[in-house]
Amino acid sequence: MPEAMSEPGLLAADGHYRSIFNAMLNGLAYCKVLTDGPPPHDFVYLEVNEAFETLTGLTDVAGKKVSEVIPGLREQDPELLQIYGEVAATGRPRKFERYVEALKQWFSVSVYSPEKDYFVAVFDVTTKARATEQSLLESEEHSRELLQAVPLGVVYQDAEGRITSANPAAERILGLSLDQMQGRTSVHPQWMALREDGSELPGSEHPAMVALRTGREIVTAVMGVFNPVLASHRWIRVSAVTRFDPTRNVVVGVFSVFEDITDRMRVEAEARAREAALQESEIRFRTLTTAAPVGVFQADTQGNNVFMNPAMERITGMSAPEARGKGWMESVHPEDREKVHQEWMAAIAAGRDFTSDYRFLAPSGKVCWVRGYGSAVQDPAGANTGYMAVVVDITEQRAMEQRLAVASRLAAMGTLVTGVAHEINNPMTGIVAGVGTAMGDIRASLEKVEQGERPSPEAWIERDREILEMLGEASEAAAKITRTVRDLSVFGAPSQGRTRLRTADIVSGALRWLPSSVHAVATVSVKDLGAPDVMASRGHLEQVLVNLVTNAAKATRPGTKGEILVRIGESSPGRSFVEVVDHGTGIEHASLGKIFDPFFTTRPSGDGRGTGLGLAICHAIVTDHGGTITVESEVGKGSTFRVELPAASAEATSDDSK
Repeated sequence: MPEAMSEPGLLAADGHYRSIFNAMLNGLAYCKVLTDGPPPHDFVYLEVNEAFETLTGLTDVAGKKVSEVIPGLREQDPELLQIYGEVAATGRPRKFERYVEALKQWFSVSVYSPEKDYFVAVFDVTTKARATEQSLLESEEHSRELLQAVPLGVVYQDAEGRITSANPAAERILGLSLDQMQGRTSVHPQWMALREDGSELPGSEHPAMVALRTGREIVTAVMGVFNPVLASHRWIRVSAVTRFDPTRNVVVGVFSVFEDITDRMRVEAEARAREAALQESEIRFRTLTTAAPVGVFQADTQGNNVFMNPAMERITGMSAPEARGKGWMESVHPEDREKVHQEWMAAIAAGRDFTSDYRFLAPSGKVCWVRGYGSAVQDPAGANTGYMAVVVDITEQRAMEQRLAVASRLAAMGTLVTGVAHEINNPMTGIVAGVGTAMGDIRASLEKVEQGERPSPEAWIERDREILEMLGEASEAAAKITRTVRDLSVFGAPSQGRTRLRTADIVSGALRWLPSSVHAVATVSVKDLGAPDVMASRGHLEQVLVNLVTNAAKATRPGTKGEILVRIGESSPGRSFVEVVDHGTGIEHASLGKIFDPFFTTRPSGDGRGTGLGLAICHAIVTDHGGTITVESEVGKGSTFRVELPAASAEATSDDSK
């Protein structure tokens, strides 16, 4: 530097350079290092341009030391002084980027030395650029992390369609590693791509290739791709977005983003199949119910009608809209309405089947007898979703049954009259003969006395014995007639007051009345399976059990000790049963149909024959209680008599009477 030129005027001496100096966008500082020997301890600002003041916010710095302008710089950033000192001492330029703590800024600096102990620093503030770069780096890192974690497959292909990158989800869905995919294009045959309809999808029509060729975004295309790991096709929904270089106005690549919808498509296909099956089932149901000759009735879980077929409309005399909800109940005969309503609602509340005979009364006045069967409908989880009922018109059947019943009663009456005549005529003949003979003997004796004859005491005694024997036989015959008449009275009026009784109590009460002859030949045991209560006449039902157990004892094989089992339980919801099981001689098949007829007996003639009224009386009593009595038997293996009775309703009490 010339001696005559002062330091501050060095750059200002030439106006042309001064204009350039101030027009620079970069900050510029011309400085002199102050040192008493290395390292430097300070430097002086000789000249700065306007950009210096703008970038640093420092003004009026010319001629001042940096320690005055930026307090703390030497202590916080001593390396900066060292760099400037080395450049000023050696003349070797430096370029660096540094954060200046005292100014809280990042600077990009180029420094050189025009002569020893002097340096020129040209700089720019890079704080914002650094922040932007850091944001970009963080954004890139976040993007990479997102691509690694996202469940969607992401594949990038260059302008030629070659795969250059893919995320883990894409590797999993496609069954290929990135190394296996790199360089592969969409036209590679191993993709074995399929259209949604299952036909082959050419590589040129893959969404990525179409997007590259047209520059258009392809949204949610569905295709199938073969996964070699799973050895099956995976169905994917793909969107392809091109990457555009505006400087060259060309497409430079394409991103394909896709999701695996294989499971979803399978579920949808299964749902469509179920829907089709449901529709087919619905068509079959409608066709069947429309053509069915029986009434079909569908109800919800509250018992409200939701469907009825044409046959049901004919039976009730109501249209389907009129029968909706509880409307169908209006067509039930008024005398049966309360009974049907209670039984129907009780079945629904208990979740059990419904069976009942009742009448419908059409608006025309026509009465129709029906037998209704209702069953709960359950979903796969076992929950009750409603009821389906079938209603069968039994008007003609019931009329036929009534005609048969009349004929049967007439036949039974004939049998009864014949039996009564036989059972009374034979004893009556004995009574008449015995009494007549006794009267004849007494009359003959009186005539002899009147004629003056005096029989010996021995003769009188012998005669009296004969008369007593004849009168005794007549008395037994009269007793037999009395028993027969008593037994027959059950047929005339078997009903008695009814109370709520435990079935087990009826059985235990009957067993106390068993004659000793039963215990002499058999052991009687009871098995209680939990029978519901019944509304019954205790005396009558005990009589039924005594008769059945006594008959079972009489069927015991001679010379053996029999075993008789009395079993009680619930045969179906709302029904109680009592069974008497023996392992005796059994009953011939031909006799089973007549076993409950009056005066019919399977025992041969003789003292033990009986009247043949026992089972007929049992049948009359059980029938009067609204129950049934049946028998199953096999010769040589034994018999089972089964009595079924209606269970008492929940409201019935022990004080209820019929």
